[in-house]
Amino acid sequence: MNGGMHFWNREKEILAELANEYEILLIICHDGNKNYLIEDIFNFCTSKKISLLTLDNTLKRSRNPWNIIRAIETIKTIIKFKPNLIYLETLSDPYFAIFCSLFLDSNKVIISILDYELHPYESNKVRFSDKFYQLIYLTFFKNFHLFSSEQSRLMLKEHPYKNIFYIPLYLIKNDYEVANKNNKGQNELINFLFFGKIHYYKGLDILIKAGNILSSHHNNFKIIIAGYCDNFTEYESQIENKDVFELKISYLSKDEIQELMMKSDVIVLPYRQVTQSGPLMMAFNFGIIPLASDLAGFQESIRNGYNGFLFKNNSVDDLVKIMKKIILMSYSDRDIIRKNLIKYVSENYDLSKFVNMYKLMFDSVAGNK
Repeated sequence: MNGGMHFWNREKEILAELANEYEILLIICHDGNKNYLIEDIFNFCTSKKISLLTLDNTLKRSRNPWNIIRAIETIKTIIKFKPNLIYLETLSDPYFAIFCSLFLDSNKVIISILDYELHPYESNKVRFSDKFYQLIYLTFFKNFHLFSSEQSRLMLKEHPYKNIFYIPLYLIKNDYEVANKNNKGQNELINFLFFGKIHYYKGLDILIKAGNILSSHHNNFKIIIAGYCDNFTEYESQIENKDVFELKISYLSKDEIQELMMKSDVIVLPYRQVTQSGPLMMAFNFGIIPLASDLAGFQESIRNGYNGFLFKNNSVDDLVKIMKKIILMSYSDRDIIRKNLIKYVSENYDLSKFVNMYKLMFDSVAGNK
């Protein structure tokens, strides 16, 4: 069971390979995201002989009592399928979470966790719903798939009797056509990109402050801020030089994202906290140099000065120093970093390697090993 955007962006290729060896029922929570079409998922499942059930998440809030009926019908469908294994990436609403704990065999269930360490979406404030879902799966289930070695280490330390599998995020491809970037001359703009849904823990305010400082000394760069934000007014009020910042504050279509990625040179990830990062995986797919805070989650894949850059977490001054270094780099020196990144991705994100890791995890829990 999965969210539609997450499946279509990063797991479609893996599932296509697994379908050659397993009989699969895919349950998609469709949220109306415009980065994919439900018709595309239907056609994909038909071509791969995968059974498909779609749940409409666009009409009701998760706590709406009408979701009780949907949760019961979903559980009945799962039980009727008689699965040897159930892989859940999302507990779509509190009713479904409770029914899963009551009616599914915990020995057969793997809970996929993107964020074991819960994110503060406001300063020092974690969502109650996130705490609730975490309480459910930690209380009633024992098999877990985490996407970060640091998060796996943390969960194992706090819950040593849980069965924890670590498989990192795969590249976010979404059928994007990735072409070679045009060579830039020394005097052309360097485009720094902040991409993704904007939340407090992602540290956009740190980047804005750095951009304000840099703009008083340099004019050959642009900071592109792209993604949806519930209230962007506070961030916008912090921008001092509007000529430096390009704003695209909305959900972006697939074509808009591709255009954005193709013109960006560096993706900036000034996160205060990280478990895993979808924007980083998308940047890897496009060969965009990452500049991230030096949190353990980023250090897993970014080698400072080799395939990207790291700055001291929460330090505006250090971010300014690294951005200035990138601005002053020659194209050839910057291209060495980019080519190192492409090499790193080719060596570490082989599809067959990821498929084998999923097979080992599934077979272990299903008792086929």
